[in-house]
Amino acid sequence: MLSHVFSADSPTITGDIALNIETLSVFDYLVPGLDNITGSLIGHLHLEGNWIQPKATGTLTLQNGAADLPLLGIRLEKTKIALQADHSQTLHLTGSTESNHGRLEITGDIQNWIKNPLIQAEIRGQGFQLIHIPAADIDVSPKLTFRKTGRALSLTGTLTIDKARINADLFKDSVQSNPDIVYVNASGQPLDTAQSLPFNLDIHLLLGQDIHVEGYGIDTNMSGKLDILSRAGQTTLASGTLNLINGNYTFYGKVFNIHSGSLLFANSPVINPNLNITALYEMPPSGYSGLTQKLEVGVRIQGTALNPRLTLFSNPPLSQENILSYIVLGQPINSASQGGRAALAQAAMALAAQGGGGGLVADLQNKLGIDTLAFGTLAPDQPGMITGNYANPQETDTNTDNTAVFVGKSLTERLQVGLGVGLFNNEQEITSSYQLNNYFKLTGSSGNTQSGADLIFTVNR
Repeated sequence: MLSHVFSADSPTITGDIALNIETLSVFDYLVPGLDNITGSLIGHLHLEGNWIQPKATGTLTLQNGAADLPLLGIRLEKTKIALQADHSQTLHLTGSTESNHGRLEITGDIQNWIKNPLIQAEIRGQGFQLIHIPAADIDVSPKLTFRKTGRALSLTGTLTIDKARINADLFKDSVQSNPDIVYVNASGQPLDTAQSLPFNLDIHLLLGQDIHVEGYGIDTNMSGKLDILSRAGQTTLASGTLNLINGNYTFYGKVFNIHSGSLLFANSPVINPNLNITALYEMPPSGYSGLTQKLEVGVRIQGTALNPRLTLFSNPPLSQENILSYIVLGQPINSASQGGRAALAQAAMALAAQGGGGGLVADLQNKLGIDTLAFGTLAPDQPGMITGNYANPQETDTNTDNTAVFVGKSLTERLQVGLGVGLFNNEQEITSSYQLNNYFKLTGSSGNTQSGADLIFTVNR
């Protein structure tokens, strides 16, 4: 019940508000990101004083609360949140919730809660399940402070990741934001994201003893710590080191043991650390052609996450092309069959595409006795059309679905033959080109499902 009294100088208000909501299902439609909300909301609030900024006493409490967070794949349970007013313009906040038996607690104050609130809250937790989706399962123990001062938000403190299972390959299929999507308010008006409050982050991140990451061929445990700094409108930066422990790296069907590995952040973008990873694989002489002693081959990954460089090495030392031949074919390059050489060319080009290989492609081209080794694209639906253009590798298409390695050989001055092998599928294409005279050229191709030929007439003006 509320009553109010107006005077010439200042309108005043006095009264009580009582609240008792036993079911919260209606909030499923009102609170985005939450589903299956349960619990009860009870409270009593006494207001008196100035109409614009009244003083309040009383408590508002959410009891036995629970809700699903589908985006994070978790369910909050045993949730209790209490707001207490003490006859001032400050609300005292206390709360707790659980996720998969982990607990999160929050305490804080909200000053000037009616107009331009100032917030400071301490967030503490132990073994709280933060994410539980196929790509990531993460438990955390936070010691954080959240603040809202004026028109800025900030989160500072320490976040310990107690347990993590992360599959980076599954993140490739995650839904990405679409710049063509326009978000609107309840009135249908576009939201002005520029009006959102700036958010600053200053977090000391600690990895616990149970962190496992896989993806992009790497399967490893991790340890380390990072200082993460983010300012509104700027790139999020990190400083520190993450170490790879007891891991392996799969490279062309061979499982290499990670001998040493680290991700180095030197006040650099958090998504682009420097890489320093060395992985080794041992080949006993009994299992590989041409070996008289144990051969240890290695892959060294350097550069950055967005621009990695891969190089090969061995003990005893071998040429780059022979190291790759042993990894891919299990034999030296001079023992490779025709099909093996095509597979080797495919591996060399894929390695070069990843920033590695150095002069490997040129060395391999000479070793195999071929005239052209280049990227191209297959054209399975257009018989006779050679889009890879192995005679002019600079004129290649960039369609990654049909990207292939083309190996070309000039048998005579007029006759060229080539083989295209898909990098991302099992498609193959045999091509040939015969220059009949100065004006006519006969080309043909034979793929997995179709074959065809073209007679090309050319006039130079």
